[in-house]
Amino acid sequence: MTSKKAFLTANVVALSIVSLLADLSTEMIVPILPLFLVGTLGASYSIVGLIEGSSDSASSLMKVVAVIATILFVVHRIKMSRTL
Repeated sequence: MTSKKAFLTANVVALSIVSLLADLSTEMIVPILPLFLVGTLGASYSIVGLIEGSSDSASSLMKVVAVIATILFVVHRIKMSRTL
């Protein structure tokens, strides 16, 4: 009789917990970061805006790069499937 493999191995559970904790810590620190920059480090509001704007721009740019890469991958895969 063949044995069934476990759906959730110990590695999958461990990585899931680590991912959850990393996301949770990021979500907790992001709202507090501007207060820390202005209150503790003495940064101006325009610097805080520049930091947040550049992070939003980097995120949007990476989304565009991911879409372009996905389109190129799909087109390549379609071309390869037609040659077989």
